Amino acid sequence: MTFVGKVLVTTAALVLAGSTTATANAAGPDTAAAQAPGGCFLGLVCGALDNRTNHAVYVAWADDDSGFDYAWVAPGTKKGGRWNDGIDVDYFFVETGCQATTNGWITWYDPGWYKITDDQTVTLNGYSC
Repeated sequence: MTFVGKVLVTTAALVLAGSTTATANAAGPDTAAAQAPGGCFLGLVCGALDNRTNHAVYVAWADDDSGFDYAWVAPGTKKGGRWNDGIDVDYFFVETGCQATTNGWITWYDPGWYKITDDQTVTLNGYSC
């Protein structure tokens, strides 16, 4: 399942990693809440999501001022990273009623959007709903 495109939606709550709350829209992070668009840091370091779960995960990135791009990351695949596809993934989404895990099932993510920094590859290894 693959979807890439720009989406205009209504405002809702955004939960960033580190329990910071900011404004966002229901289908994606709010441009004002995101870091300045620009792609990979120095062209070398890009955010990425490595999906090692059995559930597709929605991601968002903004490389220019035209808004966010969105895509599904299929189970067992990766989106982002300089040496993968050159995309700087900025956020990943955990669906309502679900939880995702990473770091050997130590870190749990409740529903919402989570920030991925330029120097970070988030590896999800569990997803339950």
